[in-house]
Amino acid sequence: MKCVACSTNDLNLKYESVIDEFFGASGKYDFWECAACHTLQLDASNGAFPEERYPPAYSYRKIRDKNKSDYRSKIKDTLLLSLSQGDKKRGTLERVVNYLISKIRKLIAGARTLGVGKPTAIRKKLLDVGCGDGAYLEEMRLLGWEVQGVETSRTAVEICLEKNLPVNFGRIEDLGLKPESYDVITVRHVIEHIENPLEFLCNISGLISKHGRILITTPNATSANSVKYKQDWLGLDVSRHENIFSLYGIKKLIEQTDLEIEVIKASHRISRFVNYAGIMRINGRNPYINSDFAVKIESYIRSIYNRIRNADGDEIFLILKRK
Repeated sequence: MKCVACSTNDLNLKYESVIDEFFGASGKYDFWECAACHTLQLDASNGAFPEERYPPAYSYRKIRDKNKSDYRSKIKDTLLLSLSQGDKKRGTLERVVNYLISKIRKLIAGARTLGVGKPTAIRKKLLDVGCGDGAYLEEMRLLGWEVQGVETSRTAVEICLEKNLPVNFGRIEDLGLKPESYDVITVRHVIEHIENPLEFLCNISGLISKHGRILITTPNATSANSVKYKQDWLGLDVSRHENIFSLYGIKKLIEQTDLEIEVIKASHRISRFVNYAGIMRINGRNPYINSDFAVKIESYIRSIYNRIRNADGDEIFLILKRK
């Protein structure tokens, strides 16, 4: 077996016969660690077929009950009721409330841009690879981006289309997208699912404009929590994560492309839930099914502690540009 990141042939068995405790994919899975760069690679020879490892709603959120109002409608109705008390000024109040809610949504979207920021006259087209149900695309569209998505789940694509989001079904290399046509490409927790990440990076590098950027987030194989929780670490996502990179490993991978690194860091953005999932798993519970307030508090404290001691975070954050 050869390391997908640094091409070293020296791989050692890290975790053996691991079971998918989160979503119940059948079979047992091994993880091999590169001795040189510490990237982890999945061996699914004793596991399920790839299409059988993903639960139905893996790439999209559960669809809300259409008989129930979403949070924006509830906020608006509550404010209108308290302010108008049924008088004739309801129409004006409704416009004010809608305006305030739109501003709040834009503030929330701005906080979730992962550094993308707002578009400009010459930097306005954004492609989200593995866009799921389109929640991120909605937020970027609110900020003024001209958005497009790519997704391999048909149900997720249908949800996006219901939101009037331009999303294509399929793998990015099969879609014939126009070269150099995007100013920003976001790849949020996708590259770890791809068997051949080098080929994937080479494909998307040709899609960014001359001054474009690619933003990537992916689990960090050498984070403090990966060491602590071992095979209960959420970042393994047993059966679905093909390759889990270290900071050094993903640097070596990018060196083989026509891209160069502008920003790279180990972020703590997802560490609170990673701690929560790890504690729950150690205690034999599924964090996606069970809930425990005391564990949530403990996980929050642990994530703060890791930040204070400057431990490596659970998420690698990258900004890439063309050489």
